[in-house]
Amino acid sequence: MKFRRTEYYREYTCKEYEIDEVTLKEWDLTPEQFKAFLADPENAPHEVSDLAYEMIGELDYEIYDEDSHDDGDQWFDCDGEE
Repeated sequence: MKFRRTEYYREYTCKEYEIDEVTLKEWDLTPEQFKAFLADPENAPHEVSDLAYEMIGELDYEIYDEDSHDDGDQWFDCDGEE
């Protein structure tokens, strides 16, 4: 008999960043562009989102909150049904 077990965990880490206008200027972003990106990253212009994501990857941060939750298991009998 074969079976599979998939464990589901939801983990998150909330990082807190601090940024100033000098840093934004170094990345050729205005405060208005960055605020618009934060408000709606999905619809930001590609050049703004590319710069913002690259910049965020370089910034230092503090861990604001982190946790994980066990969301249970899913079992699957490979010889039959779930």
